[in-house]
Amino acid sequence: MIPSKYPLYLATQSQSYGAIKLYSRLGFTPYLGAYKGCTEQKSKNAWQNVTEILRSKK
Repeated sequence: MIPSKYPLYLATQSQSYGAIKLYSRLGFTPYLGAYKGCTEQKSKNAWQNVTEILRSKK
């Protein structure tokens, strides 16, 4: 997928597995950097956990 000139930012809870799966299918990619109240490492750890859970639900 070609990156958009105007990127869209979407936030959801890391436990919203169905929503994350849908957003992924629609072409959204995870932001793994720091943001308000969350360090980069915490963000990466949360995404790793979500990825493992989604893989186990197949």
